[in-house]
Formats: sequence, C-alpha cells, structure tokens
Amino acid sequence: MSQLPPITRSWLFSPNNRISFVSLNDTMARLLFGLKDFLVRTVGYTVKYTCNGVTGPTSSVDHTDRWVHFSNCTTRGTSAATAQSFVVLTDGNGCDLLMTYQGASDDVARISFSPSGVFVPAGTSNQQPTATADEQVMVSAVGLISPTTSLDRVWHAMATTDRKIFRVFIYRANLMTYALGLEFCNTLGVLTPGTVFSPPVVGWASTATAPSGATGGVVGPASTNNGGVARINSVSVSVGGGGEGYLGGYTNPFSTLELQAGGAVLVPVSFATATANMSGKIGNRIDCWFGFWAVSPTQGDALGDLTHVFMGSGIHPWNGVSYPVTA
Repeated sequence: MSQLPPITRSWLFSPNNRISFVSLNDTMARLLFGLKDFLVRTVGYTVKYTCNGVTGPTSSVDHTDRWVHFSNCTTRGTSAATAQSFVVLTDGNGCDLLMTYQGASDDVARISFSPSGVFVPAGTSNQQPTATADEQVMVSAVGLISPTTSLDRVWHAMATTDRKIFRVFIYRANLMTYALGLEFCNTLGVLTPGTVFSPPVVGWASTATAPSGATGGVVGPASTNNGGVARINSVSVSVGGGGEGYLGGYTNPFSTLELQAGGAVLVPVSFATATANMSGKIGNRIDCWFGFWAVSPTQGDALGDLTHVFMGSGIHPWNGVSYPVTA
C-alpha cells in the first residue's frame, strides 16, 4: 500500500450500528432515528422541525424535538400530502437536511436538503415540509435498506466536527444497500469569478460499490438517486465525480503495483456537473479518495491502523479503533 493520504478534518464516527431484523418498518425507523441521534447528540446539528407521524411543528418557530425514540419514526407517508414521520436538521453550512419516511413501501425514504436553509412546515403539520426556493432531492422513491424481509442491517456514519460533512453507509449480508451524504467541498481555485455556489455543498446518494467508477460512485456519472445534486447560479445541477487518471483512463491500469507494495494508488476526487450551460468541475471533495487497486478490495476493508476504510466506491476516514462490520 502506498502511504495513506493525510486526513485534513476532525471526524466523529458512529460505527457498526446493528439493527436486528424485526420488520422493514422497524429497521427503517431505527436507521432514521439513529442517524438523527448521531448528527444531533454527537455532532451538534440543530433540530429545526420534527414530526412523529401525528404531531408536527405548529409554526415555523416550533422547534420541538418529537424524535426522542425510534418509535416516533415509524409513520410512512405515501406522498408529500400524507402523514409521515420527518426531521429537519440544520448543519454547519446553514443547510437544512430533510429526512422523511415517505414512499410506496417500508424500505423507502425521501432525503433532500435546502442550501439556504429555508424549509418551512407544510399547511398540515404532519405532512412533508417544503423549501420551494431551492430544495435538492438526494434520494426519493427508492429503497435504502433492501426490501428483503430477513437478516440484520448494519450502518456506519461519519461527520466532521465543524458539522459541514456527513456520510452514512448501510449494509445487509456484506452488501451495501445504499450510501449517502451531504458535504461541503473545496472550490478554491476551481470556479470562474462570479460563480455563485454558496454554500458550496453537494448532496449525494449511491448504490455503487465498484472501485472503478460505477454510476454514482466517487468518479462516476450522475443519475437519479445515484449521484449528486447542488445549487449553482440559482440552478439545480446534477453532480458526478472525477479524479486523477493513469495510462488512459480511470479504470485500473495496474496488474501489479511494485511501487505501492501491491496495494493501491489512492488519489483525491472531485465533484463535477454536465448540466446544460453549467458544465465543469465544481470543487474538490474533502477526505475522500479513489483507489486504483491491484487486488480488488472488499467492502469495509480497513487500511493502515484503522484510519481509512473502503466503503461504497471510495476511501473514507475511519476511527482508528474498530474493524467495520458489514453483515
């Protein structure tokens, strides 16, 4: 393995969270509540609005936390205009993150963000909040936890102490069912003067686990529910990834890596968009890398002294303590 890249931010972790399978509804409720609890109690995100499926915010200044137990997260709505359990959190970028239990089946949820933090309660308090000015939908009408009604799920979350980046990875039977995150990116020296990308935040979601750039991966293209979204120059753009290439492309050109002791060449990655009239690189990802592997990795492989981990299609910071579990 080549020398591992330095981690530049301070990170907090919630590793190896096992959800013993009871039902899909129970699993989804425990996942949504667990992620909210980590982001609020451990990282310090602010609770803006919550609804337990029955009672929601009575006004835009009602910030009562009604998600105090996973049982508050069990009401699934089938559309925006139905009763549902939801939470809106505000991060260190000033963005609002909406996680709501909404979809056609119990394994489905809807997750979006407002870059300018303008979510407001709906006219009926237990229905989906709105951010009509700039809502960016990261994932909708898609299962996060696998629809299979058996076996435990295990999830891992990480977030920076400045509350500007979080990532979560969900597994069943050693297979990643979904990953998603909301993160600040570094635009220094990247964008044309006058470009308005503030805060420079991308929300992403992915099922990609191949290290060679599958759709939605760290160097892959963007598609619905399998890529990124952002707001640039008041336009909603679809976001994919990019990175360094060697010997003709981003697929692995190395059968052996004598200079890296047979491991991998780890390179920084970036965000980019091909949205019409808005094409180009939009920023560099922070503490996220792509690996040109000589030997294919396995999900959850920890590197070095447990300081880096392979999850999804990229390398991410890890806690230096525990081995990741994926089943």
